[in-house]
This record gives sequence, structure tokens and C-alpha cells, in this order.
Amino acid sequence: MLLVSFFPKDGQGSGFSVDLTSFSRGVQTPLKQSKMAIGEPIQIKSGDGQVFEFSPEFVNKSLFLKQMIADTDFNGKEAIEFESLPGEVLDIVSQWLRMHADTPARDDEDRQIMKYNLTLTQADTALFDSLVPRKRLANVINAAYYLEMPDLIDTLVKYVSVSVDGKTGEQLSNWLEIPLAQPPTVQPDAITGDADKPEGEAEASAEDKAEEKND
Repeated sequence: MLLVSFFPKDGQGSGFSVDLTSFSRGVQTPLKQSKMAIGEPIQIKSGDGQVFEFSPEFVNKSLFLKQMIADTDFNGKEAIEFESLPGEVLDIVSQWLRMHADTPARDDEDRQIMKYNLTLTQADTALFDSLVPRKRLANVINAAYYLEMPDLIDTLVKYVSVSVDGKTGEQLSNWLEIPLAQPPTVQPDAITGDADKPEGEAEASAEDKAEEKND
């Protein structure tokens, strides 16, 4: 179940929650038409209480938000709270949206054309480079998929592809901040099969093999 909560912007009164599970799976459920005036910004509230203003252009880059607003009776007076998204993550998403405020949302055809263009702006690279430890980058990637933001997802995929291209295993390990698995240590006796034999038996076995070789 995917619950999104709505709370009055002024903090007065109680809010309400809507189950949007069907929306996130691409299934449109007929609900009341939105009462929100076209062109009004909305407020997004993080799970830790931080509030971000999303302009209509920002909302247009999130398929999840677009469908939710269109298919519910959301009137724009409540702040939409995403309990599972911390403010730190929504702040990065908001920064990226402001950086690309003048770029309209791409349609499927445009994204297909740009699919193999791995060019990134310096601003995008600097923003994502700042996400250390890498768990912060992973959290932003998860948020982009959660909010269904294909343009941001494409940019993140390109960033990771460019960042790991040509790296050795050790370099990848350092960049991803994931330690390389160490091979198990094998004792010499384990190779000969004498590891579990008493010392005298192991020596006798070695002598027997030597005699067999001489014969």
C-alpha cells in the first residue's frame, strides 16, 4: 500500500491520506476531478517535516504527481507529505528541478533519441558528485523512481554510467564504497588432504607416496 498524506499549509486542522498504490503501478483509478487551479504551485512535505514548493513545471516532470493531482480532489491548499522521503533527498530533487527549470519535460520520443547521449552538464555532475557517501546517491535514485521522474532517472543513469566506465574492480569498489570480497584463505595442508590427519599419519602418508613414485 502506498499512502500519501495531505496536510493544511498553515498547519491548522487535520489532514488525510490517500492510497495511491494503483497509481504507482500505472493503473488509473477513476476518482474525483482535481479542484486545484491550473498554474498554481504546490507544496511537498518530507517525512521529517521539511517543505518544498513545486511549480507546475516541476510537477510536470513527475508522472506520479501529475496523475495524483489530476485524479484526486486535491485542491492545492494542503501540503502533500511523502513520509518515506527525507528532506535531504527532496532537497536534491528540488535543486535538480530548479537547475532544469527552463527545460520542458521530454516525451518518450525525445528520451529515446537522447538515450545514448551520455553528455552531462557540469552542474549535474557537481550536484551528483556531492552525494557522498554513495548511499545518498542511491537514495536520490530511489526517490526519482518513486516519484516517477523519467528525465531525472535518465540523468542519474548517465551519471553512474560515465562514472564507472573504464574503472578496474578496485576503482569501482572505491567509487561505490563497497569493499571487494576477499577470497578464502586455503591452508597448504588442505590442498594435500592431510589437514585433518595426525602429524605422524601425515608424515607416513608422504613417505608412502614417495616409495610408490620410486617403484
